[in-house]
Amino acid sequence: MLTVLLSPSCDKGETNYNSDIKLHKNQPVKVSGTESIFLEAIEITDSRCPKDVVCVWEGNAMATIRISSDDAIIAVPELCLGSCSANGKSSATKFTINGETYELILKDVSVNTNKPFAIVQVKKT
Repeated sequence: MLTVLLSPSCDKGETNYNSDIKLHKNQPVKVSGTESIFLEAIEITDSRCPKDVVCVWEGNAMATIRISSDDAIIAVPELCLGSCSANGKSSATKFTINGETYELILKDVSVNTNKPFAIVQVKKT
């Protein structure tokens, strides 16, 4: 199924390709140096065990990221850090825009602020 975006917002932030990208929830970012890739964190959760606590389960952190081009949603993967094998998720996904293949990698998340965010990286493969 292909969902078409009605119009890209003019107030989207812009960030560099192949470097860490900070995605705040529901704030689209254009990835410069790419074929018009836009990223937006839709959902961010973190149930990982805090660093100074002994836990029975290490937990995981998840981010649902909308990947779109100028006129269409390409994918909406749910990426995971930590204990992810049980839910079949991973920290990276590949996608293709205009014949070019890229990899989106989840590096970290933070939900302990009033503006939750995910740190991701886009690499050309």
